[in-house]
Amino acid sequence: MKKRRIIIIIGIVVGVCLLLFLLFKVGVFYAYKSSVSSLDEYLEQFVQGYSNSEEVSITKSEASEYLDFENYKIGNYFKDFKEDDGATDVVKVFYQYKDGEKVGMLSSGTFVSLVDVPSSDDITLFRGESDNESYFGDNDLYSRILYSGYQEYIERNNIKNDAELIKSWSEYDFNQKFNVFTPIKTLREDFSIKTIVTIYFPTIDKIYYLDGDFEGYILEINSSKNNRTCYEINILENDKRYIFTILSSDYDFEDIKEIVSTIKIN
Repeated sequence: MKKRRIIIIIGIVVGVCLLLFLLFKVGVFYAYKSSVSSLDEYLEQFVQGYSNSEEVSITKSEASEYLDFENYKIGNYFKDFKEDDGATDVVKVFYQYKDGEKVGMLSSGTFVSLVDVPSSDDITLFRGESDNESYFGDNDLYSRILYSGYQEYIERNNIKNDAELIKSWSEYDFNQKFNVFTPIKTLREDFSIKTIVTIYFPTIDKIYYLDGDFEGYILEINSSKNNRTCYEINILENDKRYIFTILSSDYDFEDIKEIVSTIKIN
């Protein structure tokens, strides 16, 4: 009788543990679903734009005149651009004027490599350098969940730089079907990727991957409304991204390649 009572107690304990575990899994799964449910439309646009890619080889060349920044410089093809007084030490902005109106823009800045974001001590995707305030407020747990899945993805796929990261994401299956029995590790990684993509990457028309003398990529964003194309140039060097954004109807992609060829990083 005593033995039977012990077996019953053990069965009850095991049953309660299994029920609690199942409830926990259900809670995690539906928290994941509610977090990513609103991202589907953007992710579809992301895949379309970043899957439209081309390899471009650019050879370094000299410019007759340079626009100098703290640790880098670029050929001065922007003589009719004027620096904005509100520019910061992190980002410099120049505007192009015609008939007193802004018709173009150049901005430049240096940022941490996306691959190095989780281990960076100075600036991250979610924590600003100046005010040390998390993108998600004081919810550091949210940030840690994002970073852990993101870091595991990078390490498992042996991703070395930002261009490789974006290539992998352009081939990622954002429509994977998960359920309550999907490992939490898998849900966390998928949540990290989807959230970071929607926060950090703009909708684009095409991406050019650089080889030759430069490592990096160029994002192309077309605007039919004002007949201007925005090019975001990302040069990868010294574990950083040197970003130049050019928005003007005066530059086509051949001009952009010529401009890129003059970039020098100290």
